[in-house]
Amino acid sequence: MLNLKPYEIESYLREKGLAFRRRGSKAECKTCPFCGGGEHSDHWTFVVYLDESGGNFKCMRGSCSQSGSFWQLAEHFGDDPKDFYTQREAKRAERFNKTEPEIVAELKPNLSFTAEKVEPQKLTDEAKKYLTARGFSEEVLNEIAIWCDEKGLINFGYYHEGELCFVKVRHPRKPLEKEPKAWAKWKGGLRTLYGIEQCDLSKPYIVITFGEYDRIALQQSRIENAVSVPSGDTDLEWINVCFEKLKSFSEIILWIDNDEAGKLALPKIAARLGAHKIKVVDTAFKDANEMLLKRGRKIGFELAEQEIFEVVALAKWYYKGDVMQFCDIEESETSFEGFQTGIDILDKNLGGILEGRLTVHTGDTKAGKSTAVNQIVMTAIEQGAIACVWSGEDELSDYKYKTHVHVAGYEGVEIKTSKAGADYAVVSDEFKQKVNDWAFNRLYVLSRKSLLTEDNLIANFRLAFERFGCNVFVVDNLMKLVAAKDTQNLNFRQTQVVNKLSDFAKETNTHIHLVTHTSKADNENTPPESIRDVSGAKEIVNLCDSLVSWWRVPDDKKSDYDNADTICAILANRVFPNKERAGLMFDWRIKRFASNAEQLRDARYKI
Repeated sequence: MLNLKPYEIESYLREKGLAFRRRGSKAECKTCPFCGGGEHSDHWTFVVYLDESGGNFKCMRGSCSQSGSFWQLAEHFGDDPKDFYTQREAKRAERFNKTEPEIVAELKPNLSFTAEKVEPQKLTDEAKKYLTARGFSEEVLNEIAIWCDEKGLINFGYYHEGELCFVKVRHPRKPLEKEPKAWAKWKGGLRTLYGIEQCDLSKPYIVITFGEYDRIALQQSRIENAVSVPSGDTDLEWINVCFEKLKSFSEIILWIDNDEAGKLALPKIAARLGAHKIKVVDTAFKDANEMLLKRGRKIGFELAEQEIFEVVALAKWYYKGDVMQFCDIEESETSFEGFQTGIDILDKNLGGILEGRLTVHTGDTKAGKSTAVNQIVMTAIEQGAIACVWSGEDELSDYKYKTHVHVAGYEGVEIKTSKAGADYAVVSDEFKQKVNDWAFNRLYVLSRKSLLTEDNLIANFRLAFERFGCNVFVVDNLMKLVAAKDTQNLNFRQTQVVNKLSDFAKETNTHIHLVTHTSKADNENTPPESIRDVSGAKEIVNLCDSLVSWWRVPDDKKSDYDNADTICAILANRVFPNKERAGLMFDWRIKRFASNAEQLRDARYKI
């Protein structure tokens, strides 16, 4: 018996080109490799079991009914099971000796889009005159996806897998005052890169500009693999869409607009695509088209095109190693500006959720730590954050229920009473859908709950950061993560884990919320008062940027704390010197904390 692991069976099915879906302890394959689905091409009838049977298979079609062991399945595909066993053992040994994560969740971007019927027309004489004035030849214009519509406006066609997915529109002249420079022809298009479909993926480089005219200027200068982003410096959706293609290039040359927005976009793009791959064009001109025009009028367009070719060829590496001049350190102007939490004590003393920081949330069981962190994350999403959450405490369905209740708020929640007399919140189907739509492409979760190590976790976080632009992360909780790998050296392991999480936050310029417990034996009667009350290794406090404690006030103690439901205290603060504690109200119906009744009453998300 081969004693195969489920993931080894799944890997073999993928290797053999069998599309399948996971249903419990079995893999249902779309097509039976023996009968092909019969004359009606039946789907999902071929089952491979992933349990202790170790890959036994069966076709559920009565006229086929092929069944057998994984050994027989391998023989059907022409593989020698003995060779497979030998290779499998070698892979297991190799994986055992590696320290990198074994499994990374395959998160795929949503590439669905809205398309409208477009009837391209030839460029009008007005459009040709305008484009020629910008330095473009008719030969080059015939090579790219550009046309006029029925109104005579210039259209730029963006394509994904051969299908028109986005159209950018511009005037065939210089825009008048208060007129938009460019706009999308319809809503819901897929914001890919202009020209990516014409790129040769076998070449080592791609040149990314930040305007269609800049891309055409490079084409005019005979620079291959030139593309343009669809909508300015701040919208990085094109990374999600083109991520797999961009990974194939060893050099990604950026011709960033020489303005403030371009400078702010550069480090974010480099972080997601890999700083070691990035080269940057260095010129005194705002963009490529400006250089073509100004230099062309002065020295002639042929020489100007040669100069453009040369500055691209001489693009400088963005990453220059670890040694640098002190005076070259770039100060981050936004390092003290972050997402507001909506909780006064945290916004006032911590500055909200700042980039490149790790916040530890501590408190006794049922103190409300996870609920508070979830509220902080949802509030950040409302302001534009993209979050990725690992909840080792809750089942995914429980986490979704709690988030539905919180985001739906008073408008979407109905209170019911169980037969046992317990009150509970119910969210209507209408508001569930509203919350789902609100969270789409803004909230991601890790589906794996148990036996997840910090290396697996960070690998998944990195994937979410690079592919989807996630910038706020949640780890709930520390002990669940630490115990997955070693229960004998918990304090040492806690220090290791927190150090890795802190490094990830600073490397990616993101924020991580880490939930842990208090160690105080009698903390039911008094709130944690110092860093000594944090459970586990004391190095945790030294590694985090801020430490926030949550303490649920017992009913018989509320009069001692101004009738507060919860005490929130800042026990450590590396960024600002402030330490403070404050009483908060809590409404279980919408799982929300607030400083006062007015904040609770007015709390709502734009769903």
